[in-house]
Amino acid sequence: YADCSNPAHGSAIAGVSLQAVSAGQLLGAQYLGELEELSWNWIIGQPVYLGTLGQLTQTPPATGIIVEIGRPITATRLLIDIQPTLYL
Repeated sequence: YADCSNPAHGSAIAGVSLQAVSAGQLLGAQYLGELEELSWNWIIGQPVYLGTLGQLTQTPPATGIIVEIGRPITATRLLIDIQPTLYL
């Protein structure tokens, strides 16, 4: 999984994975558009970033890279629109 603490991952962000997988397995990912996950509880109006170990967060990283993944349109729905990587 991509990790915001690893600058080498900055050019490798391709989408949001749709399930967990083990090494060597095929991964489904979504690159654009709306994605809903009922366990999310996003704050509307605040961007969602890549966090550590592939997690999504609304707290921008202080070191490594900043990658805005998208913006919530409801507490459980994210509009994916991956922005260019910023290197810290």
